[in-house]
Amino acid sequence: MKISLQNAGKRYNREWIFRGLSTELEAGESYALLGPNGSGKSTLLKALSSYLRLSEGSIAYREGSREVDPEQVAPRIGFSAPYMELIEELSVSEHLFFHQRFKPFIEGLDVESCLAYLGFERHRDKAVKSLSSGMKQRLKLMLAIGSRSRILLLDEPATNLDSGGVSWYHRLLSHYRNGRTLVIASNRKDEYVMCKHYIQMEDYKV
Repeated sequence: MKISLQNAGKRYNREWIFRGLSTELEAGESYALLGPNGSGKSTLLKALSSYLRLSEGSIAYREGSREVDPEQVAPRIGFSAPYMELIEELSVSEHLFFHQRFKPFIEGLDVESCLAYLGFERHRDKAVKSLSSGMKQRLKLMLAIGSRSRILLLDEPATNLDSGGVSWYHRLLSHYRNGRTLVIASNRKDEYVMCKHYIQMEDYKV
């Protein structure tokens, strides 16, 4: 799926987070949103997901020659961020079953194979709230990358992951990206090393 931004800007009260951003994110390509904390990376990612409305400018989505209504974009997006909430009262396997009812897994993945890829077979009946922060991050990434979607939006994907977790994240993305449009918000090279294109958020500060 292709995403086009035209003179995009977002502000809170009187403060512009970013402004004057015009670019095209081509279908199947990989992009990194770069900049220090507070530069607008997460805000732009939320706007790309259609969760957040722009203050000015426009955003358009296109599959082939067909334009997609922004209201219909959410089911086509896999999204992971440290601030996203999991349903902590569910067990790990219950969470996976619940998720796939709304966003089915890509071909070749099901609940059992997700548990195996996560290495969570022994934790399948453990409540999500009892998982470590690193395990929760792995689950968030599995849900986002493993879901059937046209766009992957990942905000600081290596948050709470140790070196083994970072290697696992790279394998997961390599195995299951499947040519989808990828956008990663980060200021850590090991999170976006696979990206071919960069957008410097500092270029769009007022």
